[in-house]
Amino acid sequence: MKDSHVDAWERIFDLCYQRASGASDKLQNFTGWKSSYSMGSIPADEMREWVRETVDRILEGKPRNIYEIGAGVGLIMFPLLDRCKSYCATDLSREAVEYLKKHTPGGREGVSYYQRPADDLGDVEVGKYETFVLNSVVQYFPSIEYLERVIEGIMNCIGGEGVIFLGDIRDHRLLKHFHSSVAIYQAEDGTDPTTLRKNIEKRIANDSELTLDPDFFIGLKSKHPQISHIEMRLKRGMVQNELTKFRYDVLIYLGKSSPPQWSKIEWDRDEKRLLGEAEKHGGRFQIVNIPNFSVLGIDESIKLIDSGEDLDIQKLKALNDFGQARAEWEALYSLFSSGYRVEPILDASDPVKFSLYVEKSQCFDS
Repeated sequence: MKDSHVDAWERIFDLCYQRASGASDKLQNFTGWKSSYSMGSIPADEMREWVRETVDRILEGKPRNIYEIGAGVGLIMFPLLDRCKSYCATDLSREAVEYLKKHTPGGREGVSYYQRPADDLGDVEVGKYETFVLNSVVQYFPSIEYLERVIEGIMNCIGGEGVIFLGDIRDHRLLKHFHSSVAIYQAEDGTDPTTLRKNIEKRIANDSELTLDPDFFIGLKSKHPQISHIEMRLKRGMVQNELTKFRYDVLIYLGKSSPPQWSKIEWDRDEKRLLGEAEKHGGRFQIVNIPNFSVLGIDESIKLIDSGEDLDIQKLKALNDFGQARAEWEALYSLFSSGYRVEPILDASDPVKFSLYVEKSQCFDS
C-alpha cells in the first residue's frame, strides 16, 4: 500500500538510480551519497568502511535466506550473495531493480528481484526468509505507524526464529546535535549567536526524514511476545561522519533464546585500572557509562550556543573536530585489540553515553 509520501520518494529514487548507471564500479556504487557538511560526495574510503561494518553485522547472525527491503544499487546485497543460500532484493524504485538485475554477477542462483514498497509483503511465503534487512531506508518511511506495520508484516513472514536488521536509524535524541554540527561546520567567522541559532532551528524544522527514539523499540518488544530481545548498537568503525555519529543499528531477534547476562564494569579513564577490573570478570563483560566520544564536543557546543553568550566560532569548530573523536575511539578499541570482540551498545537513557560489550575469542560461540 503506497501513499503520496512513498510515491514522492519513488520518483526521487528513480532519478537518483538513473544517474547511478554511469558509475564505473557497478558493485560498489556510491552515487548519491552526499555529505551534509561539504555538500560533496562522501569519500569512497568512508563509504567502504560503512558497507563493511554493516555487512559484518548482518553476517553475525549466519543468514541463510535474506529478504532485503530497499536494496538500492546492491551495496549490501552484492557482498552478501556468496554468504547465503537465497536472496530476495526489493526496492521502491524500478530503476534500482533493473540495475540489480543487470549487474548481479553471473552464475548466482537463488536470487530474485521485485519492485514494491516496504509494506507489500502479502505474497511472501511464511518461513522462506529468516533474515530481513532494511539498511538506511527507514528514514524515508512516512511515519512511525508505517514502520511498525512493516515490522509486523516481517514478523508474520518469518513465522518463527529469525532476525530483522534495521541499519542507519537516525537517533531522534541527536537531531539537534546533527544540525548544530552541520551549521557550525558551515558557519563563517564572525557569525553571531542569533544567526547561528536561527540557522539550526530552520534546519531542524525543514528536516522531514523519520527519526526514532530508542524508546520506540523498547515499546515494540513489550507489544510483541515473539520478540525475544532487541539490540541497539552504535555505528562501528573508525570513520567519523554523519552516518556514524548520529545513527544506530537495531537487531530484532525473534524466537531466539535470551542473550547471556553480562557482568558490568564502570568506565574509567585510567586504562590500567579498567583492564584490572576487566581481568576479574573473565571472558564476557560490559563496560558501562562510557562517554559517547562522537557527540561530546557537539553536546558542549549546544550548551554554549543556548547560553546566549557571545560565541567564538573557532572554539565551536574545535569542539566539533571529528579527528579528536576518532582518536578517542581508537584508544578505546586498542585496549581490546587482540583476542576480543567488542560491540558499542547504545544507551537508551542517555545519548551522550554508551556501553561496550567485550568478549574473549573463546566465548564467541558459547
